[in-house]
Amino acid sequence: MIYCVKDPSISCAIYDSPFSSLMKLAKQIAKLKTGLPKFIISGALTLIKSIIHSKANFDLEDMEITQYAEKCTVPALFLASKKDSFTNYRHTEKLNNVYKGSK
Repeated sequence: MIYCVKDPSISCAIYDSPFSSLMKLAKQIAKLKTGLPKFIISGALTLIKSIIHSKANFDLEDMEITQYAEKCTVPALFLASKKDSFTNYRHTEKLNNVYKGSK
């Protein structure tokens, strides 16, 4: 979706189980896989986020995909499953609801 906003040569897109926020997805997966309390998961993700930022100069918070969906105008097909064990279908619903292009 990021590229669709930046590259006018893209004429359509198919999004298969997209996430709306990388941090939200990471928190959901961590809770599902570990069962740890939210404050421990948040603390661990803050540390991971800091390490990634210092080593790769990349901020995980920049992966808030809804900000791109609000600007994207190419026709798109969104695919998701309620049985998806990795990306909760609500991420796709959120993106679909704010997407500016035809769907």
